[in-house]
This record gives sequence, C-alpha cells and structure tokens, in this order.
Amino acid sequence: MAGLAAAHRLGAVPGIRACVLESGGLTRDEQLETLNDVEDPKGRYAGSRASRVRLIGGASTLWGGRLLPLTAHDLGARDYASIEPWPIDPEELDAHTSSVETLFDLDHRPFERTDLARVWPKFGLYPQHAGVDCRFAKFPTFRNRNIATALRRSVLRGARVTVYLNATVHDFGLDAEAGQLREVVARAPSGASLRVAARYFIFAAGTIETTRLALLLDRVSQQRAFAGCRALGRYFNDHLKIAVGRVHPVDACATNRLLGYHVAGATRRNLHFELSAQAQRQHAIPSAYIDFRLAMPDRSVYGALRDLGRRVQGKAQPHRNRQLLREALDVETLYRLLFWRLRHRQLYLSDEISITAEMRIEQAPSAAHRVTLSDRLDAFGTPLVRLDWSPTEADRRTFLTALRHFKAFWSQSGLTEVSPIAWEPDDEASGDRFLSTAQDASHPAGSTRMGLDPTRSVVDSALRCHGVPNLFLVSASVFPGAGSANPTLTILQLAYRCAGRIAGEIRPA
Repeated sequence: MAGLAAAHRLGAVPGIRACVLESGGLTRDEQLETLNDVEDPKGRYAGSRASRVRLIGGASTLWGGRLLPLTAHDLGARDYASIEPWPIDPEELDAHTSSVETLFDLDHRPFERTDLARVWPKFGLYPQHAGVDCRFAKFPTFRNRNIATALRRSVLRGARVTVYLNATVHDFGLDAEAGQLREVVARAPSGASLRVAARYFIFAAGTIETTRLALLLDRVSQQRAFAGCRALGRYFNDHLKIAVGRVHPVDACATNRLLGYHVAGATRRNLHFELSAQAQRQHAIPSAYIDFRLAMPDRSVYGALRDLGRRVQGKAQPHRNRQLLREALDVETLYRLLFWRLRHRQLYLSDEISITAEMRIEQAPSAAHRVTLSDRLDAFGTPLVRLDWSPTEADRRTFLTALRHFKAFWSQSGLTEVSPIAWEPDDEASGDRFLSTAQDASHPAGSTRMGLDPTRSVVDSALRCHGVPNLFLVSASVFPGAGSANPTLTILQLAYRCAGRIAGEIRPA
C-alpha cells in the first residue's frame, strides 16, 4: 500500500521515474503466500499470515477501511510508558492528510468530535470525561479501499511509473565505498531474475517484510550497513485485542444513532473511543481504544452486502453474491435500511446484528520482542522471519486499567440507559485471561523505529536509514509507538512525506 502511494507521489513529478517491485501478481497465489510464513516459537502471533498478502494492492485488499490519525500525544515523549518521541512534528503529518483523503475519495471534514451533539442519544451534549476521549474515524467504500484500484490510471498505467509483478526481492548490490545500496535483485516464481539499479530505494513492504529486507541487507553487507545500531529488529509490538463486553440495546434508535456508520457521499464515519492522555499519564500506561464490532449473519441482507463489498475490494467476481442477495432478500429489512439511510444518513443496525465491544491496547515497546532471520529458508532460499513476541505483565496492567476507565465512562455518560454493555470483569482473573487469550490486532510496528540517535534507531526523521543514506523505510516498523489508532493513515502520510523529500532532493540536481 505505502509503496504504491510513494510511487504515485514520485510519478507526479516531471523528470522522475519510479519503479515498483511487487512480490505478488494481480490475484492471490497461495504458493507465494508461504513466503509470509514466520517461525513463531511462542505461537502467539496470528498477524503474520492473517493480514499479509502478496498481490498488487497488498494489505489494502484485506483492510477494514478505518482511517484515523495518531494524536499529538501519541507522537510526543511518553517517558512514563517507556515510549520514545517521534522526531516529527504532528503538523508535518497533518499536511498530507488531505492527499490521503483524496486518494480514497473521502471528504475533508475533521476527525474531532464536531458532530457529537447530533449523534449522541437524545441529542444531548457529549459529556466531558477525564478518562476517555472521542473522535470520528473515516472509512472509504469497499471499492475505494483497494489502493491498486484507486491508482490504476496514475500508477499502474502511468508513463513515469513502471510496475513489475511477481518480483520478490531477495538480494542486494552494494557500493561499499559510498556506503550505499546500488541495486536490488528480484526473482519470479518461474525462476526469472530482475536487477534494478536506482539512485534512491524505498522498502515499503509492511512491518515484518520491511524488517526482513533490512536484516537481509545487513547480512549481505557483513553487518556494515547497520553497524552500531542496537534497534534493528527490536521493539516489535502490536495492538492487543480482546472482547470486553456485549451491547444489549434498550433504545434501538439511540443505539443506531450512536454506533451506526454515518454516511456522507463516499465517506463513512463512526465513533472512536480512546483512553485520554490524562488517564495515560495518571496511571503511567500506553493508550487503548474501544472498537465496536458488528457481527452480521451470513444468510442475511447484511451478510450478502458485506460479502459483495469484500469481493469488490479484493477484485473477485461478484456473481455468487447476486445469488446470495436473492436468497437473503428481506423486504422489511431492506425498507428499514433505505429509510434509515435517507432519513439519518446512517447504516441501520437491525436486531439480528450483534454488537461486541472489543478493546485494543498499545504495547509498550520492549527490546526483548524481536524480529530476526530464521535458519529456515523460503522457496527462494531466503531466510524466513523468526518472531519472538508475546503479551507481557505490563500489557496486563494496561488492559485492566483501561477497562475500568471505559466502564466508568459508559456508566457516567448515561449510555447504560440506552445501550448497556454486559462487561467482562476487571479483576485479576480477567487479567490472567487477557494474558492467555488476547490476540494481536495485525498492526505490527516498531522493529525499524525512527529516531535521532543512530545507535537506538534505524531511520532518521526523514525515514532515511542512518547507515545507508539512499535507503528509506516506509511502514509501521518505523513507529516508536503504535498509538491510539490503527496505523493505515499514518503510514500513508509518511509515504507521501518521504516521497516528497526524495523528490525535493532529485529536482535541484
């Protein structure tokens, strides 16, 4: 996703030619997916296969669509939680938000709680609460979520951007004297090989693969590329997710207004509840947020529409879904869907949809959580990734503290009167359950983090590798901390910013 966005930005600059190497093809190939295998000794990380895919468009073919920026607090120093500050001002990222919104055909309305008076139950004012803040996330339509679809003309068919499919990078050519990357070598499943030489290189292959490529480069250079760096492959982290309650609506209309998606043109929005900066400082913990998950029956109008949307996003043929729509035809539900869309500009949530409160917590980065190269090899003879990661006692404490805050917020805000939640307990036994059953949210980050000190970070504020000045890394692997939202918007902001920096260096020459 980030690689296509960067190519889009570079390809728009006269005089610059960009080349994209995509490991996959136009459709998913299960044989290629084995390249995403990892050695996971603790068996806790599901995201290595669940959210990684090798085809044009990458993770955007699977992505749920949520776009929400990290807060200024997320980017600042959080010494109380051992999270390093980002060497980037929030305004530098905000400058690229409108470009990302335009890419996905979204409106440019703010993410802050500007419309809460309209959606809050009984049209009351949003209650101020010290422990929890609220913002709006944005979602593009299913069709617009696949970045390969959005950039089909400007990148895939553009004159200034060349895209090679089925090209998996597995080796590098180095200029030892200049300390720079000279070329990359890619291989196709057929055995064909491709060498690409360039002035600048961007690794934008997702956190795990980007880290693997950096580690491979370090091995090829005999550990000279990242000499003295103690951060490469370390500080791997992810949001941890676990169901914490079930919503049992008392007032169906108010629950719809509160938790249903709000629709304006091609933009959907919904409320995002996050632990406040004040609460994080008070308890010396990282961030956390609540995501309300809608479970839609497969054999229903909702299930058929969802399945159709996913197929459009993944570019699969939708003929089967028309049959499902005929099977699931429910005139009354269709009428309510249409009425609620026209009257309230929202998705109508019927009684057959179950709503689960799922909490996601930010992990405090730990040097013990590592991405390294395994002794096992993939089909191309390249070392697989070994991932040493699991939830910790610090995560347990964050979970219990955040859960108590969210429960207090729901009660004190009067929401239990219209949308009560049957919460999970917040006792020590619940903390134990969290440690044993919490799953990663497929938001891997941190293993090539950015910073100003070359011994404690891999890239600088421009995402340029400290030890390889013509190599840039663009993925959540550069995040010093995961923050209070999913990483997609921030990754794309960084991609546009990085491409703009490179274009600025090339054009004067």
